[in-house]
Amino acid sequence: MFEKINYRNLGNTETYNLIKTIVAIVSGADTEPLKFKVWLDKLSVPFKKLEVSIGLDRGSEKTELIREADDIRDSCFKAIKAYLEACKLRNNETWQNAAGVLWRIIENHGLLIHNESYSKESSLLDNLIIELDTNEEAKVAIASLQLTDWHNELKTAQQSFLSLWNERRDERISKPTSESIEARKEIKTSTAYLLQSIELNYISSGDETYLNLIDGINDEIKSANAIAKARITRRKNNEELSEDSEL
Repeated sequence: MFEKINYRNLGNTETYNLIKTIVAIVSGADTEPLKFKVWLDKLSVPFKKLEVSIGLDRGSEKTELIREADDIRDSCFKAIKAYLEACKLRNNETWQNAAGVLWRIIENHGLLIHNESYSKESSLLDNLIIELDTNEEAKVAIASLQLTDWHNELKTAQQSFLSLWNERRDERISKPTSESIEARKEIKTSTAYLLQSIELNYISSGDETYLNLIDGINDEIKSANAIAKARITRRKNNEELSEDSEL
């Protein structure tokens, strides 16, 4: 009655997201009188283990810190641009020329750096900061416009963002695969017991509450299986294209 979960095709995150949805669907029902709370509780143990093993337990916290760090570096970059625009309008040729030098450098790297993706913005800012630090004209202009503190704030904001970004990446990479493999095995068993309990209770009682749960869970299983299958098909097609191009 339940669709088969194709665990072999599902990646760790895909498995996590599917089980998370199934748990949410089941938890939305009154689990005590429906007699499967014990199986839901058993599933929560390996589910949490998988969450920890792939770093998703801390992912949301790190993601929020990264977002905040990105906002800070965006603000620093926009503040410098606004300041230079004001300096270009000042009735002082030295300041106008210095602002023009820095503006052209920033323009070469991108006036809308702050609107780029995290990775692209990081790369563009790194290159911009290096040029501002090494270009002799830029160094003179920064000093002339008393922009040193603002420039240092941008560098600090960029470094803070990169540190958080690298920490999250390293955490995910360093997680032992054995933990996720073990968690997936336990999840497969616990989920089977939970779904079997729902199915047997529906067969014995005919209660539509169980049928609604079955329909809802089946929709999620079919969707997860389809997404995983499409991903695998795309990967195989790309591999075949790569092989053809080498011929």
